[in-house]
Amino acid sequence: MDQGRASPIPALPDPSTAAPNIDPELGFTAQDLIDHQERLEAQANEAFPYHVDVCTHTRGYVRQLIYACKTCGGGGVCVGCSVSCHSDHDLVELFHRRHFRCDCGTPNLYRHRPMTPYKQKTGYPEGAKPCSLRLHDSNKGWDIPNDENVYTKNFDGQFCVCQRGQHYDPETEKEDMFQCLVCEEWLHESCTSLYPKGATKPLISQDDFDTMICNACVRKEKTALLQAYLGQPGWLVVLPNENGWEVVGSSPDLEILASRKRARLDSDTCQQPTPLVDPHAHAHRMDVYLSSQFRQALCRCAGCTQKWQKIYPFVFEEEETYEPSEPEETDDTNSNASTSSSYDRAVAALSHLPRMQMIESLHAYQNLRDALFDHLRPYAENHELVSEETVRAFFEQHLASRRERTKR
Repeated sequence: MDQGRASPIPALPDPSTAAPNIDPELGFTAQDLIDHQERLEAQANEAFPYHVDVCTHTRGYVRQLIYACKTCGGGGVCVGCSVSCHSDHDLVELFHRRHFRCDCGTPNLYRHRPMTPYKQKTGYPEGAKPCSLRLHDSNKGWDIPNDENVYTKNFDGQFCVCQRGQHYDPETEKEDMFQCLVCEEWLHESCTSLYPKGATKPLISQDDFDTMICNACVRKEKTALLQAYLGQPGWLVVLPNENGWEVVGSSPDLEILASRKRARLDSDTCQQPTPLVDPHAHAHRMDVYLSSQFRQALCRCAGCTQKWQKIYPFVFEEEETYEPSEPEETDDTNSNASTSSSYDRAVAALSHLPRMQMIESLHAYQNLRDALFDHLRPYAENHELVSEETVRAFFEQHLASRRERTKR
């Protein structure tokens, strides 16, 4: 379930430990250490098999991971641009957004910048920069506006319907948040109908649903297509009863669901269910929680299929999501591992770690690697042996320098 949480990635090897396969009496050459580093690079490339060294703008409007850049003016950028063009900017992680084209290098990136004669004439504020990942394109990194992009309050760092969400801070936020499948807005768990009045714990476990549709989307006009399924198998809603609250729509046995789905596929007759729940008859929140099997409850006759595909295609079928692609395989005998740093590949893990933590870790690793190689280059050029004490002295000096910079 996508709740805005991140998963850890494997840690890089600890450079302060003893180098492997080294005779302490003979020492080792700088080239030995460089060769070992290249083997570590190859292992890191296997751990991070994707690259994000391209801007997704040329792919058009796709569902992808998006970061809103508050520094530039509130536009949204893809993963690659968040690192290459906006790494030191104030970014808001929005996770997946459908039908969105990267704003880097377009006027949309600066949509909140005040209008000036220069911006009115060019569409860009003074000091605007092109996309660094598309500088070799025919447009040199500049593009026309993305007229189909939709910007919600999330792009300004505002989430949920509560007061806390107006000043959302991912560093201090402790509560799980859920994203609406329809509008893609985010809600705190305690702000949903999982915690109705008087409830001290959620009435539906997070293990019992995969995603949700929020109260606002359920109650909108002309949403009868959604409302017909409230309380149906896999479409869980919280309703009041004489004892307090109850959950309607718990999923039956999977075999029963499968048999119902086959019956609908074999029939041309519309089998849209009779509505069980009228959201307008209830004053409390009417969020709906969708289990992993919720699509099996949908009628798939020709008429209903056409309606779903026109209004809610992403509810009817799981939508395709762009992910950073795998690089083409190369012949290891002809490749130069030292020119392909794991730093470049590791940025693909941005979707699995908090963004700033990843960038800081990668920068620190790159700086350490470059400093070590610069220190050992004279030894390699002169074919001199390097003792373990020499390497450990380097790391001690490097750590001391970092501590000194931290104090300033």
